[in-house]
Amino acid sequence: MNSLRDSTSGKALALTIGALVLGATHFGVIAPLLSHYESTAQGLLERQELVRRYQNSARDLPRLRQAVAQRHDQSFDRDLLLTGSTDAVAAATLQSVLKVLVELEGARLTSAEMLTEETKGDARRVGVRIAFSGPLKLLATVIEGIEMTRPVLFVGNLDIHTAPDPNGEDEGGTLAIVMDVYGLLAAGGARTP
Repeated sequence: MNSLRDSTSGKALALTIGALVLGATHFGVIAPLLSHYESTAQGLLERQELVRRYQNSARDLPRLRQAVAQRHDQSFDRDLLLTGSTDAVAAATLQSVLKVLVELEGARLTSAEMLTEETKGDARRVGVRIAFSGPLKLLATVIEGIEMTRPVLFVGNLDIHTAPDPNGEDEGGTLAIVMDVYGLLAAGGARTP
């Protein structure tokens, strides 16, 4: 056994076995521990970043609450509501807006009538039923105008039928259109007697 220890091949074998044991120890124990340490450190950094974001959000919460309150207060801003001291005045204003929208496209209102007002929370819904006739493009333009106008308006009970052409030609291009259009009026204002 001494001869193996003293021989060159024995020393080489011992070095190889030592290198294998060191390599196995490195890849079997040290590398997994380092990998675990790195993943734990990365997880800790991610959690610290998450805590930092939560703290920033908590510091920002009063500002966000104030912004929400302002947005809520602005939701009933004057340019979103119909104007008028009574429901009748508000309905007349609404009718004027609708008349302009229809007449801009070369048509005219054939009838307009005020609908019964209805209280919805902090506002009253005031409506007008209008009737006019024209092509589909007119209807699309009027609805687009209602959508874009201020105060905010809503369309309901849209009724469309083909109408005979006033010149006696029935090409089916003319529509008889009846729709209800609503706006909101602040509920605290005066009511129609």
